[in-house]
Parts: sequence; structure tokens; C-alpha cells
Amino acid sequence: MNTLKITLSSADSTSTNYVAQQSLSESTNVTLSMDGVFEDSLVRKLTIDWGDGTEIEKITGGHLKTYREDSILNEVLYGKLSPLLSAEYTHDYVPSSTTLVKLLSAQILIDYTSDNASLFIIPFEIRAGSFYDSIGDLNIVQTNLIPVSSNSVNFTFSTEKDGHIIEAYS
Repeated sequence: MNTLKITLSSADSTSTNYVAQQSLSESTNVTLSMDGVFEDSLVRKLTIDWGDGTEIEKITGGHLKTYREDSILNEVLYGKLSPLLSAEYTHDYVPSSTTLVKLLSAQILIDYTSDNASLFIIPFEIRAGSFYDSIGDLNIVQTNLIPVSSNSVNFTFSTEKDGHIIEAYS
């Protein structure tokens, strides 16, 4: 399975942010990091719609920390007060079984206690593996083209990937 990490960032807590389209090949585990998200007040709720029909994640709370159990490094290094913005969120995207390319958009809504909200929109292009992706180019190894009516035409190919032999008759 492929992996992709996306770090979200924003300049204020009231903007709509469009992330560049992400092209995924085959099944991919996507991780969202909120390290660059602007935080002028605590986060009340984080809502993630992954865009592929799975259940919408609504994450609330987390205003209090027990420093005997939790690290303070995110607060010291990144200035992150809210544990919701310190965590990473993951999701598995799988290609369509009926098309070669599936287009969708993930949406992340951050609701602050100051009644502001930030929206992030991430378009995804998920490509399914095709026959060509699995074999690469075909190189001709041998052919039999004798034009006799009783002879069949015979071709022998070698695949670019893994060197498999394919024979075709007509």
C-alpha cells in the first residue's frame, strides 16, 4: 500500500483553503497533519469528510491535557494549544473497481471556540492499476510468419517488467 502525508496550513482562522490536487496510484494510506494550521483560539470541533462515502468523522473535546500522560512538545515546538491540531488523521483510499480514475474531494472543517471556522478542500485523483502498468512495454522475441495456409502465425513477446514470456497465435 502506498502512503502520502499532507500537511495543512493556513494564515488565519476564517479562510477557505484549497490544497493542490493529489494523484494517488492504487490503494493509498493518506495522513493529514495539522502542523501549519493557524490557531488563535482553541478548536471546538474538527470535522473530516474523506469524500469517498465513508462516515464523516466529527472529533470534539480534547481541551484538557494530563501532562503526566501527554507530551508538551507540540505546545513548545509548534505553539499548538489544541490536541485536535496536534494529532495526525489517517484514511485509506482505494481505487474504483469499475473505472480507471476516480475523482473526489476531502473536506476538513475546523470550528474554533471564537466562532470562526477554517475549511480545507483537498481534491484527489485515484488511479487504478491497468494491464499496461503491470507489464510495461512488450518486446518482440521471436516470430513465425511463413505464409503457408496450414501454418499459424506465431509471436513471442517478453514483458519489460519481470521479463515474462507471452505467446500469441493467430
